Amino acid sequence: QRALQRGLSMAPERRHPDMGALLRELQRAARPRRLGLIVATGGALALLAGALVVARREGPPSCEAEGAAALESAWNRATGDHLEAAFARSKRTYGAETGRKVRAALDAYTTAWSAERRSMCKVPAEDPLRSARMQCSSEQLALVSSLTKALREPDEETVDRAVSAVSRLPAPQECQQPEDRILHVPLPAAPELREPVAGIVAELTESSTLQYLGKRAEVLRRVAALRERVAALDYPPLTARYSFAVYGAHMSAGQVAEATSALEITLRAAAQGRRQALWIGALSEYAYSLAAAGYTGKADAFIPVLEAASGWVAPGSESRQGLLRSTMSLHERGWRPAEVVKVHAQLERETSGQWDRSRPHLLRHEARVAVALRDLGRIAEATRLIERLIAEGEAALGADHPDVALTYLDASWIAASAWKIDSALRSARRAEQILRNVAPPSSHLTDVLEAEGVALYLGADYEAAEPIHAKVAAERAEFHGSKLSMIGLSWANQGDTRLALGDLKGAELLIQRAVAHFDATLPAGHTLRCAALDVQGSVASRRGDLPAARAALEKSLALRPLSEPSGRAASLE
Repeated sequence: QRALQRGLSMAPERRHPDMGALLRELQRAARPRRLGLIVATGGALALLAGALVVARREGPPSCEAEGAAALESAWNRATGDHLEAAFARSKRTYGAETGRKVRAALDAYTTAWSAERRSMCKVPAEDPLRSARMQCSSEQLALVSSLTKALREPDEETVDRAVSAVSRLPAPQECQQPEDRILHVPLPAAPELREPVAGIVAELTESSTLQYLGKRAEVLRRVAALRERVAALDYPPLTARYSFAVYGAHMSAGQVAEATSALEITLRAAAQGRRQALWIGALSEYAYSLAAAGYTGKADAFIPVLEAASGWVAPGSESRQGLLRSTMSLHERGWRPAEVVKVHAQLERETSGQWDRSRPHLLRHEARVAVALRDLGRIAEATRLIERLIAEGEAALGADHPDVALTYLDASWIAASAWKIDSALRSARRAEQILRNVAPPSSHLTDVLEAEGVALYLGADYEAAEPIHAKVAAERAEFHGSKLSMIGLSWANQGDTRLALGDLKGAELLIQRAVAHFDATLPAGHTLRCAALDVQGSVASRRGDLPAARAALEKSLALRPLSEPSGRAASLE
């Protein structure tokens, strides 16, 4: 600890005379308790490496030795052995497999980091970007160190999120243009501010790894504890970075109003501190927070702004990806499948060369693209994509992971759209098997039951389907109350099944409830809203009320966008 404090000192006369002296002192201290030192000081060493590079601008030989020493402290064989053993002891049946995958992913990441770091060491000391790139590299290694610390004693949720958390580490090549990084905080010119600013950045870095692992309460506690220290420094780039972390903590906890307020502070501070990348990132998140708060119209008004802002940053950069993902999320919320597919294709083109090609943290995001393809009538493409995602998810996360179960659920819906009833039932039942083994009762199990009920209905097993739909409606009301739009889907499915069984009165009452519910909760043109109107038209037609049937179907046609040919064809038929 004394060696680290001396090495981190901002006063040159208090530091070690050279890098070799520092490394020798650390090695002497590490011999009797190597693993303990690694765990206790990994994050500090990574930060120390960045601070020393910025302070001294060492030449290429010492630069490479310094990078190797920092990497050895953050990630090494002993740490990997410990993590594998800890994951194997977890209660998850796939814990040991996840431990191996986490170790392999961290090996791959640190190998890429090491190669990028060596290339930085070849940059001339007088290059104005060199110190910023070294700082960026050190911060990335600090993330690795913080993540391995958080993974040392994993609970069930940590096991579930571990592989995805590693895949969310920023790509090492992003440090080639540090100013394009959203979370980059340049150290201030005032010497007395550099060390406290770097310390707070290190603490925010550690909090972000906990955010990856879903530790919401702990992240909220940590960012709240930093508030006064950040305010006292009054350094706009740090204020912007801190407020953005506050936004993430509140948003992940479902506290949308608090999250939106934090983003407003971020936008002001980022503009004041001239942090363009963070300002753009906060702008895209602000649009998403408006949508999450229910202000869909205001959020959609940001889409052309986000599209224009994407032209300000380099293709494939972190800022550009954030803008595109936020735009895609807004299209998802308004359910514009053609736009979802279009933006996703652009993301694919721009990120195809990144090291984390398997992208397990984006598995659910990409599954929405398969559903969008289904709603566009491109069933064959949707089927190929969802089958690829299942294979990638099983390879990256394990066959019994909850995210894989949800991908099987999407596969069931896509198969049902193609009238592949046996495939739809198999996928739904596989999803149910996984979720019952790894999770307590949840709304996801209700979603799986619904998919099974729909498959049974499409297979003309109405007697088996009807009680499932009734159970789904009851469970959704119990879990979420009457505001959830998916409750309307349960009523619509149940009404459709009652219609098939010949109960016209029961079907009419259920469909009327569904249509009214969708009118109140979903935007015009949403697939579910139009589908319920189609069923309402069918019920009216069966009752002999042709004017009512025609009115419902014409309303469905008027609401459906021209980009959904298969849905319009169903209404016309």
